[in-house]
Amino acid sequence: MTLTVGIAGEDSEEECHIVLRPQEAALLARQKDIKVCAERDAGALVGFPNGSYAKVGAEIVDETAIWGGCDAVVKFKSSSIHQLFFYAEEAFRL
Repeated sequence: MTLTVGIAGEDSEEECHIVLRPQEAALLARQKDIKVCAERDAGALVGFPNGSYAKVGAEIVDETAIWGGCDAVVKFKSSSIHQLFFYAEEAFRL
């Protein structure tokens, strides 16, 4: 079984953080049973464009795919109600 890990972006342009840089995403992506997805432009404000994540094996996806399709989501700040709405349906099925 493959675990899908999502790297979520921050909610505002004032937040210039990213939990996993491309080099950490690469460590996960190299694992046999882990798939890494990065939210489109998640690292852009801190100097990591989409291509830097794609280059290390992460799939670039939209916010809905992060919150609705990943088994685990990493994010610097707490999630918004909007984000949890997508995640909650899958979480309650477990």
